[in-house]
Amino acid sequence: MQGKEPETIVWNRRMTLEEICDPNNRHPLSSYGFSESLTKDCEAMSIRLKKGDVAIIPAHNIHAVIGFSGFRRCSYMAFFHFIKDGSNGFSKMIFRT
Repeated sequence: MQGKEPETIVWNRRMTLEEICDPNNRHPLSSYGFSESLTKDCEAMSIRLKKGDVAIIPAHNIHAVIGFSGFRRCSYMAFFHFIKDGSNGFSKMIFRT
């Protein structure tokens, strides 16, 4: 689809490395190793970003693999980092397209 925005998938389910590496996986851009939910009672979250956008996501103990549409496996990492504020215990994950 021409002009389609990149889509970042944050998948709220712990997966094995075998599942992630399987090219037939229904959710090949899944994230891996959530210690806690990003959004309570939400199975998955899709965030649509345009080039240059910045997304700020509340995060707790998250190890995520971020991928763009068109990549078959979890081999592509967006630029992201964690911000931890010790004063209130809040942390967030920031990434850019």
